[in-house]
Amino acid sequence: METGGFSIIVYQGKEIAYFDFRKMREKQMIQVLEKAQTSNLEKYPLVLTDFRDTFILPDFLKRVKEMGFKNRKFVKKSAVLGMKGGKLVLLKFYNLFTKYETVPFQSFEAAREWLVKD
Repeated sequence: METGGFSIIVYQGKEIAYFDFRKMREKQMIQVLEKAQTSNLEKYPLVLTDFRDTFILPDFLKRVKEMGFKNRKFVKKSAVLGMKGGKLVLLKFYNLFTKYETVPFQSFEAAREWLVKD
């Protein structure tokens, strides 16, 4: 699988909004968010975000919280990869702020399976 960016992936007939921030710097991550905001995110209630090998810095965190709060009413399920150590603390605060539960996973496959399961 290629790394980087925002895309829609299809798994078991369901569309998943996929934010792939692997190995990106903050400026690139913000560009991905900006691109995604033009993609009618309300059409994609399943979200998978990949933060493996990435640092989450303040400006990006601010923007992702704003986007999460804005889109929370459309999101049915949200999974995230790469959340260890301090990132797990950030995830807890993010979940409190957005008022929905983004669930951490260790593998892409497990996250994808959970998302499509009813």
